[in-house]
Amino acid sequence: ASATEGRVAVGTGCSETSALGTAALGVGVQGADGVQAAAVAAARDALTLLWEHAPPPLGTPAPRGGPAGSDAVHSQSQGTPERGGASRHGCVAVGSRYGQVWRPHYTRDGVEVLTTDRFCCDRLGLSHLNGSLGVGGIAAPPRVVHEAMDGAETRREIEKLWMTSTVLRELNPSLLKIPGWHCERLAVLQERFRSSLIVVSPREGTVVFVVVRSDDGATIAMARQSVDLPHVPVPKGFVRMTVACGGYLAEATGRGDPSEGCRLTYINSIEPGGNIPNAIVKATLPNRAMTVAKARAVVLARRAHS
Repeated sequence: ASATEGRVAVGTGCSETSALGTAALGVGVQGADGVQAAAVAAARDALTLLWEHAPPPLGTPAPRGGPAGSDAVHSQSQGTPERGGASRHGCVAVGSRYGQVWRPHYTRDGVEVLTTDRFCCDRLGLSHLNGSLGVGGIAAPPRVVHEAMDGAETRREIEKLWMTSTVLRELNPSLLKIPGWHCERLAVLQERFRSSLIVVSPREGTVVFVVVRSDDGATIAMARQSVDLPHVPVPKGFVRMTVACGGYLAEATGRGDPSEGCRLTYINSIEPGGNIPNAIVKATLPNRAMTVAKARAVVLARRAHS
């Protein structure tokens, strides 16, 4: 087991130290290898979903009829997790589901907010999930935005409901190989979130956490997806949720120059578990997408004081 398992992990928003690790998974070496395989598969699937549902990359024509409009211009491509040898300009192209699944909700504070009730995750056997998507520009390079989104202190400012993230297992990033991309972080986490309503229990989930960077440094992607770990106990008073895809794509807008601003795309689709009425779940979707505006405010405020 890695020495960092069950400990604070700088750069993933982790704020809790515990005795968790491979032993807490209730598995031996062979079982741990199974967790590793499941985590790599989940990471690949989460990134694929992130790329498929994000807007078309900057610099390429948007699909006609898509939410961004037929005349929008969007980025040069990188490789993506393969599904039958796909790439960012192949059959798993960025934005291939953007115009098919998402409905424009409103534009506020420079963020285009879209929602759906047709998000699917084949790996987890989930379909017709609610989801939220936010797209907006930030006058900061992708690396700065990434550090704000996943730093413990800044993540708490951006995601008010986030409580803790505990590392269950740290994996070798080289396990995930994607042409044109470098995997910077691969881990299995247990995350906890408070509820925004008194009558709704707080949520918890066991997820793979993956961060990849394009070889030219112009794009950083982070994705989460649930990994089934039945031997990891659900904390008392919490309900285990299932994360189909949660993450973001930060793309440099300065003709690939990562020192300039970026476009941030944030995606969130979960099965919350429990018995939350669908109407309540749908009511929360637009605010989730506004994570982009919250991230922008935090980034710009910190740059102004640096």
